[in-house]
Amino acid sequence: METNHIPSAAALREYTYSLALPQPPQIYIPGEPWATPHEEVPHDRIISLSDPALDISFLNGTGFAKVLREPMIDWEYQCRHEAQQILSFLWIGPKSAARDRYFLTDNNITLMIGIAISHSMTERMQKTVVAAANSVGAAYHLLQLGHQRDCIRIFAHCMMTINAYVRRAHDQGAECNVLVYCDTGNDLAPTVIAAYLMEIVEGVKMNDAILMTQRRRFSSAFSDDAKQVLLTYEGIIKAQREMGHQPGCQMLSDTEMADKRKRSNTVTDDERFDGRYNAPFVDPDLDIDMEDDLDHICQS
Repeated sequence: METNHIPSAAALREYTYSLALPQPPQIYIPGEPWATPHEEVPHDRIISLSDPALDISFLNGTGFAKVLREPMIDWEYQCRHEAQQILSFLWIGPKSAARDRYFLTDNNITLMIGIAISHSMTERMQKTVVAAANSVGAAYHLLQLGHQRDCIRIFAHCMMTINAYVRRAHDQGAECNVLVYCDTGNDLAPTVIAAYLMEIVEGVKMNDAILMTQRRRFSSAFSDDAKQVLLTYEGIIKAQREMGHQPGCQMLSDTEMADKRKRSNTVTDDERFDGRYNAPFVDPDLDIDMEDDLDHICQS
């Protein structure tokens, strides 16, 4: 037996109800005038790491981020099939760039890191990239994922791989350049590059990392999944740094955890409506504008 749910005459619904699963809110990334030269790069200092094998702070003062000052004013569709330089030692591009032996030789690419969805990288495609890497004497790594959301599992691994390689080359007095690529160069690779910038460059947050990546590779497309993954990783990085700055920091005891949970249970439901411009329900006999709505909600 079906029951028709009729809204009460005292309150009307403001929103259409949906049986769909809850979705995370969209993350808005403000754009910037990409044709304007960036005379000053606000984030141009690499964070020092405690592990000397991963510390590449020796690049500070060498202009490693000066390429970010160059505006991409001549971006054309063909650029999607080419690689672009992000930092003095880091490149991003599509699979076609990873197979281009002339590009690899001209730019002295010595390490190639491929990011691929498992079902999209065939054995034949992989062999062509490996052959190109071997022909120029470059090291090669392929990381396969099940979905773009799985990128968060390889962020730390990519950072350690790149930093260890750059550090080792520096100690040996050798030049090195790293190419991070994916099938199109527009989704997986930009996500990994953005996470890398967040982790090694001082003061870079998710918004900054996305804009820095898009400034060099204009076709980079960050999906909602990619933004959510990067936002989550930003929180992980922040927590790790805070823990690192507090030697001897310990987990909360069971008693402290219980107190925290007890407090959260007493918080009122009003916090859910902070910052909203209207309520889930409104009085049907009131015809007032948004400002009056706010006053009405606060008084009720």
